[in-house]
Amino acid sequence: MNELLLRNLITISEEHPYHRFIGVKVEKAAGGMCRMRFSPSENTLNMAGVVHGGIYYTVLDLAAFLASASLFADDQLTVTSDINVSVMKAVAAGEMTVEAKVLKMGRRSCFIDSRVFDRDGDMAAIGRITKAVLPFPRMREMLS
Repeated sequence: MNELLLRNLITISEEHPYHRFIGVKVEKAAGGMCRMRFSPSENTLNMAGVVHGGIYYTVLDLAAFLASASLFADDQLTVTSDINVSVMKAVAAGEMTVEAKVLKMGRRSCFIDSRVFDRDGDMAAIGRITKAVLPFPRMREMLS
């Protein structure tokens, strides 16, 4: 995807109401990688006072999508066909970092490793995500 369209996609992703609710801020998406941050808030904590598992799914999947977007063509889209998330640590506070890396980008499938780290750099969750690569001619129009 060209750089201008990718920047527009990042902006649209950050401004999505659900992502704003979480507080996602994308630092970088390029070369099959993505790095973003968020801080747990009352919006993202479960009844036990730690980050809700669904929030991990969301940020891991979003980072994977943006990492893959940096590699696909301007008229393509990737959609999640499989996601497996393992939560390794309960986190209640502090800025969290999400990093995703495309492991393999094929013509029809994309495989991504996505991880969440707490403020101390300890891994809190890991996601193994498979995305289907689809033709999507409207992508250029949507992002221009």
